[in-house]
Amino acid sequence: MKLEGCAITYPANAEYDMYQSAVCVNGYYHQGRVVISRTKANAIRSVTAFSSAVSSIYSLEGIVLREMGKGINIVRMAAGSIKKVVCSGR
Repeated sequence: MKLEGCAITYPANAEYDMYQSAVCVNGYYHQGRVVISRTKANAIRSVTAFSSAVSSIYSLEGIVLREMGKGINIVRMAAGSIKKVVCSGR
């Protein structure tokens, strides 16, 4: 995702992580509500999403997870692609 003239304002400390293709808070994958607000007076120029929504998350053992856990997670995207995502400890 490329943000021009805007920024993620909620949740606090959130940022887009291009390696995880996701919004992360303090280095952890975030699946909840995200607010993007303009930072310049002239408005948001564009928001471009490069990835699709997460369909499911699995551990290396193949167990379905509700959220990403510490270590390596296998993420199936809604578009069908699969990514390996590494999360640091909480």
